[in-house]
Amino acid sequence: MLELGFRQDVPQNVYKKLLNNEINSFQQFINEKEDLSSESHYTIFYYIKNDSRKKYLIDSIFLQW
Repeated sequence: MLELGFRQDVPQNVYKKLLNNEINSFQQFINEKEDLSSESHYTIFYYIKNDSRKKYLIDSIFLQW
């Protein structure tokens, strides 16, 4: 079964860490501190697949205007 989730207001520094493979787990992604001074923020949509263990797949990333 697939679930769709999202995280809004992801700051630029977390976005860069995600793309540079500096975030090693989904829990680390969720717990990253938000930089309120960041000029750019993103919304990230992801799928959660529940098998014997949870698997996460990022579907799309949108820049918020």
